[in-house]
Amino acid sequence: MTGCFIPVDEPTQVRHITKDFNLAWWSEPRNQEIFWNPDSSEYGGGVVVKQTVFAVGHNEDFIIAMQHPNNDDTISWDNIHEHETWALDSIPSDTLPGQRSYVKVNGRWLGISNGRNMHPELFPDKKVTYWYILDIRDSEDPGWSWTNHLYSYDKQETFYKKREELGVPAGLEFSVVDTSLR
Repeated sequence: MTGCFIPVDEPTQVRHITKDFNLAWWSEPRNQEIFWNPDSSEYGGGVVVKQTVFAVGHNEDFIIAMQHPNNDDTISWDNIHEHETWALDSIPSDTLPGQRSYVKVNGRWLGISNGRNMHPELFPDKKVTYWYILDIRDSEDPGWSWTNHLYSYDKQETFYKKREELGVPAGLEFSVVDTSLR
């Protein structure tokens, strides 16, 4: 499970998908993720598919999703040239005070003077799409773990092959699509 502090003035949106799964975001839609949380009206829980999820479809057995990643790793000096940077002593974490302003450049974590603002083309990176299948047929069984039932693909053809292999109905489509994030 993951947790975080959401300031009172930051809006959150929660949309129940099915069973113990929600599509939610805080602050802005680009933060949209799929969470595993038994409270269908609550933001947070365990992140199943991280931001930015822009399309979801589901039935009682499967959740399918499309996501554009936030490409921290692709930020180059050209994107941050107008900001002061400095080497960090450790990998940044939301739980470590004083290290909230950071960026990863060429595999190294750096502090950056502009806070956590990323180049808009990298948050989300719409040139990259991942497809997901979450098999939730046994999700209510004790000991079930979504980590063993989540399939991720960087090619649509492979996603469709796995759909067929798992028995995902051909009629299951992406019913929730945020066109502004697509």
